[in-house]
Amino acid sequence: MKKNDLIIDRAKLLSLLDKFIDREERYLQDAVKRQDSEDRNLFKHGKNVVEELKNMVENFK
Repeated sequence: MKKNDLIIDRAKLLSLLDKFIDREERYLQDAVKRQDSEDRNLFKHGKNVVEELKNMVENFK
């Protein structure tokens, strides 16, 4: 491990991922309201990626 490496508690990481998911959801809802298909797709995929990452962290053994 390097001197600058950071170790984070799993619960804290999951909490941060939840915040990212909430943010992406808010941005997605705004893009839908604005009928902006480019932003809608961007935020939809971003949310999916973070949800998948969260699932991986939750199920890591």
